[in-house]
Amino acid sequence: MTASSGTFQIMIKCPIVLRYLKKEQNYLNVVFYSKLTFVSWLSRFLTCFGIETLLYLHISYFIICCSYHSFPSCCANSESSLTRLAPLEAVLFDIDGTLCDSDPLHYHAFREMLQEIGFNGGVPITEEFFIDTVAGKHNDDIALALFPGDLERGLKFVDEKEAMFRRIAAKQLKPLNGLDKVRKWIENHGLKRAAVTNAPRANAELMISILGLSDFFDVVIIGGECEHAKPHPDPYLKGLEALKASKDHTFVFEDSVSGIKAGVAAGMPVIGLATRNPEHLLMEAKPAFLIKDYNDSKLWAALEELDKAGAR
Repeated sequence: MTASSGTFQIMIKCPIVLRYLKKEQNYLNVVFYSKLTFVSWLSRFLTCFGIETLLYLHISYFIICCSYHSFPSCCANSESSLTRLAPLEAVLFDIDGTLCDSDPLHYHAFREMLQEIGFNGGVPITEEFFIDTVAGKHNDDIALALFPGDLERGLKFVDEKEAMFRRIAAKQLKPLNGLDKVRKWIENHGLKRAAVTNAPRANAELMISILGLSDFFDVVIIGGECEHAKPHPDPYLKGLEALKASKDHTFVFEDSVSGIKAGVAAGMPVIGLATRNPEHLLMEAKPAFLIKDYNDSKLWAALEELDKAGAR
C-alpha cells in the first residue's frame, strides 16, 4: 500500500467468511477511503471471526490491493482495463440510457398505458418493476412478460407504447452529461463508431437525430434485426463486422444488465453507465468498470492510459 490518497479495496475469497456473510458471489468487495478506515475495519473483522479465521486466510485467499477510484462501485482497475486494446479501432454505444437518459420517458409511457388498461389491478407499476421487466430488454421479451400467453396483444401494446415514447422524446430527450466531450475525443482519434440497440429502428433513429448524432455513427445495429437481440452477443458482433473492427481493439458503452452481458459475451470490455439501473446489478454483468456519466474522472483516467499505451 502507498500513502497517497485514493481508496483501498479488500477482496476476500474465504469460504468460511463468505458462508457467514451468506454471500452468493465468490468474493466480497469492500472499498475504503483511507488507511484509517481500513485499519478500523480490519480490527473489527478479526475480532468478529477470531484468530482461527486469520490463520485460514492464506495468501491465496486474502488479497489486498490498492487503487484509485472516484466512483467506488467497481472492483476493476479502470486505468489499466482498457490499455490492452491499444491501438484502439472503434467504440460501440448502446442508445437508451447510454447516449441519453431516456428510461424515465419509457417508464412514464409504460406506467400510463398499463394503468389505462387495468394492468396489475389498475395499480401503477413501480420503478423496480420497470427495471426488472422492461429496462434494456427487447420488445418481444417485454410483450411476453407483460402478456404471457398472448404475444399478439403484447406486441400491439408495445408498438403503441413506442409511439407514445417517440412523442414524449421529441420534446424532452436530453443527452447524458459529457456526451459531447466523449464524442469529440472519439472524432479526434479517428475511431470507427456504431450504435447498437434493442430499441426499434424508429426509436433509435429519432433519438440519434435529436441528439445531433446522425452523422456521427457509421452504422446503427438494431437487435430486432439480428438473429438474436441482447443479451445475446449477436448485435455487437454484427456491429464489429459492419465496422470491420476487431473485438481486441474495441470497447463498449452500456447502461443495462442485458447490454453489458451482450458486450462481454462478444469479447469486449464494457464501460457501464450507472444512469438508472442499480449498480450491484450492473456489476453482476461484469463490466470493466462503472461511471456516472461521460464527465466521470474515472473514464478520462482510463482513456488517458489508453492513449499512453497506444503511443508506446
